[in-house]
Amino acid sequence: VYEGAPTTVTALMAAGVKAAAFGALLRVFGQGLPSLAAQWKPLLAVLAIVSMVGGNLGALAQGNIKRMLAWSSVAHAGYLLTALVAAPEVATEAVLFYLVAYAPLNLGAFGAFAALARDGHEPLSLSDMAGLADRRPALAAALTVFLISLTGVPISAGFVGKFYLFKAAVSAGPVGVALAVVGGLMSAVSAYYYLRVVVAMYMRDPLSDDNWGKVAPASALALAFSVAVVLALGVYPAPVLELARRAARSLLL
Repeated sequence: VYEGAPTTVTALMAAGVKAAAFGALLRVFGQGLPSLAAQWKPLLAVLAIVSMVGGNLGALAQGNIKRMLAWSSVAHAGYLLTALVAAPEVATEAVLFYLVAYAPLNLGAFGAFAALARDGHEPLSLSDMAGLADRRPALAAALTVFLISLTGVPISAGFVGKFYLFKAAVSAGPVGVALAVVGGLMSAVSAYYYLRVVVAMYMRDPLSDDNWGKVAPASALALAFSVAVVLALGVYPAPVLELARRAARSLLL
């Protein structure tokens, strides 16, 4: 479905649908079913592991970049699920912050590929991305920021988001610790498939003449804003964390 859909639609499916789904989960499990936590938390833990492992292994096997990002979004859903085994307020705060951090990452990554489209053709394979840094250095740099942040490299929004998700999971006890360990290992696996795109952009020669479209000013501005948000959340996340904390309290009233 993701591969056949326009990139802008795919980005909204990956980020918007995830935000809506987890917003509903927080309400249901945090308020509606707290007395049944002993029954549903083990099920969530299993679903989190299946999503993290399956999503990352699926992404690892892809040569098509859009399919790779689609599979990785499954893994990110698994990371979010790890926090839901924690106490409602802790879980809600961590999930809300991660959703805020994930939105510019995901939209920025998909937006970068959409910005390269020309005559209806979008770069879909690693060979399409070869040599991009030589011909579109700013765009390659922006895409690198998004990809390393999705990996969870320190001083990025993705790192801070995963840190608080796994911290919330650990607070839930042995099951949460196990989920955090699996999440950390799967984040290491994700580094391979995200960074191979970076390697293609910076270390490979293009296989053909420049077949990338010119980046529209509006797209360039949106990408620059997304990069700024990703870096700002990685360096100084405190204001957004405080907003997430207040929102969590309001949601659970």
